[in-house]
Parts: sequence; structure tokens; C-alpha cells
Amino acid sequence: MEGIQIHADGAWSSDVAKAYQVKSIPTFVMIDAKGNIISPYAPKPSSKEIRTLIEENLKGL
Repeated sequence: MEGIQIHADGAWSSDVAKAYQVKSIPTFVMIDAKGNIISPYAPKPSSKEIRTLIEENLKGL
């Protein structure tokens, strides 16, 4: 599986789940090159909506 996979000991109460605002599984988070969360609930990578989100955020570069 591609991408970064994070395992969180403590499930929903873990620091990772809280920091990334994980409310369901799977959760897709879009993070910029500086480590800022662009979208804590990004569309899944195969969706058409992801392209729009990427293009909107590339405009600011």
C-alpha cells in the first residue's frame, strides 16, 4: 500500500488520532510540504474531488 501508514496505540484516544482528528477509518489527511494540515478529511486518492483540492493548494506556491 502506498502512502504513509500510521498505527496508533490507544485507538481513538491516541495522540495520533487526536492530532490528526481521525473520526473514521480509513481517514485521508492532506498535509503540505511544511507539515501543515490542509484537510483533515481529504477525499480518497482515487476520487475526482482530490484533483480540485490539490490544484487549489498548488495555486499558493
